[in-house]
Parts: sequence; structure tokens; C-alpha cells
Amino acid sequence: MKTPGQLRGYSALLVALAVCLATTGYFLAGRLAPPRPTPSSIPERVALLETPQGPLELPVYAPLNTAQGLLARGRLAEGRGIWYSFPEPRDDGWSNLGLKRAASVAFLDAQGQVLTILDLPACSQNCRSYYPSRVYRQVLEVPQGWFTRHGVRPGQTVRTKPIAP
Repeated sequence: MKTPGQLRGYSALLVALAVCLATTGYFLAGRLAPPRPTPSSIPERVALLETPQGPLELPVYAPLNTAQGLLARGRLAEGRGIWYSFPEPRDDGWSNLGLKRAASVAFLDAQGQVLTILDLPACSQNCRSYYPSRVYRQVLEVPQGWFTRHGVRPGQTVRTKPIAP
């Protein structure tokens, strides 16, 4: 039969073992987590637009998820855009969270036809959502005024292609 002192010793040993396993799991989880996306790891494409001035190519980031999209928004600059494509139709609002500068946002259908264009102000927190009042499948974000300067309007078509190596 075990004495009370031995039982306390075993209990302390079990607690120490549990703490050791939990701590090891915590640190291993951090080491095994996938790396956070960096701007250079965001896929890039070229958006092709038919404008009144002729065909136009625009380099775009093509994030695979929302986290990459927020990261790309920090790098939105003149002559560059962000292209979002969704597997299902959407009619929900579009947030300006993470925009460091004002942007123009074109909402497109599955074939790339521009349905509507909205201007969004820059916003870092407590941002509102903007509703296109249309069902869309793709979104193209550019610095505010870019669509106007290039004559892009609803009804025109935009498509993308991979960047040539």
C-alpha cells in the first residue's frame, strides 16, 4: 500500500508531466504553423481591360484568401490593382478595411463584365461596408479615380491572365 507521501509525490510528478506536455505542444504548434503570407508570396496576374483608348494591361495581385487581400491592400499603388475572384455569386457588402489610400472598386460578373464601380475612402479601423446592389463574382480594386482616368465604365469587360515568365 502506498503512503500518503508517495501519493503526493506521484501526483506532483503527473502534474509536472502534464505541464511539460502542454508547454511542448504550445511551442511545437507555433513552429509547425504555416508561414504568414508576405507581399512577394501573393500571386500576381495581369488584368486585361478594353477601354475607349484601346486595350490596357494592369498588373494585379490575385490573393487566394482574405488575409492575403488585406496584405495586398497595403501595397496598392498607382498602376497596380487587386483582383478577387469568388467561386460562388455574392451580394454582400465590400469593406474598405486596410485601405491605406482611397480606392475605386469594380464589381464584375462571372464573365468579367463590369456591373458597377464604387469609390471607397481609406480606413484602418471601424470601417463600414459598401453594397454594390448587384450580385457579383469578381472584384477589381484600384487607386481611386483610376477607372475614370482610363474610361472604364459599367458594361465593359475585364479578364485576367497569368504573368508571362
